[in-house]
Amino acid sequence: MIDLRRFFINPFNDEAISIDEIVNYAAEHLVRMIANNPGGVLNTFITSTTTALAVLDGTLTDETSKLGIQKARTQAKVTFRDTLDEAVAKIHGDFVASFGRDSTEVTEAFPEGRSIFDTCDDSLLENKLGALNTAVTTYSGALKPTTVGLSGSLLSIWIALYAAAGTGRGNKAASSDARRAAVKGLKKQCFKNLLGLAMQSADETETVAVQKADIYCPQHLLEDPQGSGPSPTPPPTP
Repeated sequence: MIDLRRFFINPFNDEAISIDEIVNYAAEHLVRMIANNPGGVLNTFITSTTTALAVLDGTLTDETSKLGIQKARTQAKVTFRDTLDEAVAKIHGDFVASFGRDSTEVTEAFPEGRSIFDTCDDSLLENKLGALNTAVTTYSGALKPTTVGLSGSLLSIWIALYAAAGTGRGNKAASSDARRAAVKGLKKQCFKNLLGLAMQSADETETVAVQKADIYCPQHLLEDPQGSGPSPTPPPTP
C-alpha cells in the first residue's frame, strides 16, 4: 500500500543536500518555470523563489553559492527576455483581433511597436511593460481574460527579477542563524513549488505527469556533486 505520509515530508530537508546543491537546483528550477509558464500559472512560484534566492544571497559568505545565485539571476532575466516576444505577440494579436490592426487602441498599447520590448535596456523594460499593462487594463472588457492575466504577470515577474538582480552584491554576510533561516526558507519554497506543480498534474496520465516533473524539477542537481552553477539552457516546452 502507498505510504501517504511521505507526501507530508519535505524532501529538500535531507541533510545530504548541501547549500550549493539547493542553490543550483533552485536556480535552474526558477529558469525552467519562467520558460514554461503557460498563462502565468506559475507567477506566484516564480516570484517567491526569486525572493527566497535573494534573501539567501544576502546571508552567504561562500563564493560558490553566491556565484550560483548570480548566475540564476542572469539566466532568469535572459530566459524571460527570450520568451517575452512570444508573450507580447499574443497580447498584440488579441488587440488586433478585438479592435483592428490600425485602431487607436493598438496604437495606445504599442506606441513604439512590438520590437521595443526586445531592444530596450533592462532598466526601461518595467516602464514599457507597465504602459502596456495600463492599456490592457483599460480595455480588459474587450480582451481575453488570459491576455489580461498574461500582461499583469509579465510586469510582476520582471519587477521581481530585475529587483533581485540589482541586490546582493553589496550585502554584508549576516549571522549563521540568518543563513540557516534563509536556507530553510528556500527549501520550504522549493517544496511548495513541488506540491503546487504536482497538483497541476493531478488529472494527467502517469507518463505526462512524469514528463512535467522532469521539465520543472532538475532532480539530478540534488544527486550529483555540483559547483558549476545552473545549466544555461532550460528544456523545451512539451
